[in-house]
Amino acid sequence: MSVPRFLIENNGSNQNNIKLAISKAYHLCKDAGLQRITLLFPAKGTFSHSDIATFLGEQAVKALLKDQKIDLGNSIQLDFNIPKNFSVHGNRA
Repeated sequence: MSVPRFLIENNGSNQNNIKLAISKAYHLCKDAGLQRITLLFPAKGTFSHSDIATFLGEQAVKALLKDQKIDLGNSIQLDFNIPKNFSVHGNRA
């Protein structure tokens, strides 16, 4: 089974781009009947100081770093992963 994926790069500090990316991912999942958005970040240790973390807020960041999922509504959840643990087959490593 193929896993739908898309990439929106945030080049520079732009909260509007982050908001747009999360919103677009949410609506694509909702329209396709998918239930999970995985936030793939280069390194776990630097995530809490990133622009994306600032956008998500301290409580959400703490939960994501503890491998908890964030409920975005409509049964769609946001989770966190890093490239070395990310499976190309869509399953968490």
